Amino acid sequence: SMGWDCIVSNFFIDTSPNIFDYLDQFHRLLKVGGYLVNNGPLKFSRESLPVDYDQLKLILQGEPYNFQFLEEREYS
Repeated sequence: SMGWDCIVSNFFIDTSPNIFDYLDQFHRLLKVGGYLVNNGPLKFSRESLPVDYDQLKLILQGEPYNFQFLEEREYS
């Protein structure tokens, strides 16, 4: 199928005024079964991310994204 196998985001997605704009594009560009690898902080302003991290994970795991979290790490 058409699309990318993998998109790597390095210290990037928290720069968006609205994270869902980026996530919609990642979802559109990835082929089914593709990977989104994100490295970096998730330090969003309240305007760009009007939900907390746990709510964001639920949104990403549901329709239309259906992302699976394979691994998560917190860095200090």
